[in-house]
Amino acid sequence: MWLDYTAGVFPDTDTMKLFVKDIVEDGLDLTFEHGDEFFRDHPIRPAGEPVRLEGPIRGWIRANRSGWEVCLEGRVAGRVKLRCCRCLELFSHEFSREFHLDLVPEIDRRDHGGDHQLKQEELELGYYRGDSLELDPILMEQVVLSIPENPFCTPECKGLCPVCGGNRNERECNCSPAEVSSHPFAVLKKYKISGGG
Repeated sequence: MWLDYTAGVFPDTDTMKLFVKDIVEDGLDLTFEHGDEFFRDHPIRPAGEPVRLEGPIRGWIRANRSGWEVCLEGRVAGRVKLRCCRCLELFSHEFSREFHLDLVPEIDRRDHGGDHQLKQEELELGYYRGDSLELDPILMEQVVLSIPENPFCTPECKGLCPVCGGNRNERECNCSPAEVSSHPFAVLKKYKISGGG
């Protein structure tokens, strides 16, 4: 993991932390690169299977502030290995996502006191505690939002035959539509279900 910005080199720490006081009047430009350790510390498990990283996750962040309100703009990009929800084969998925976040101190939320109806501008705010921002959770959230909920290896993926379980992208089987209706769960015979602990 590395991070640098216009004021110098970011300290070598386990997590990326940005102190609000370090955001100068003209703003702060940061670049970052994460390797395998990022997912080891912050696992993503869509459909119960961990995401596999292919190469580093890279990006940049531009930080500006007005008083204690912080505005972050940036981009996160990389390549991960996903499992197609149609044919169940692994495939590479390249992502690139831009983001914009407005953050205020946690105490600002408590200042409103009691129950009240949130205004639209409040709903669009994020919060941080203390005098610093933990950037790792912010970046992980952007990675999660970049991964499709139902990933397809290709838009044209034909999936598995519901009768014999064969991958119809690799070969066409001779199963008839009538067999599909009479054996809707036949494909499940080839999969073993392991008990969870």
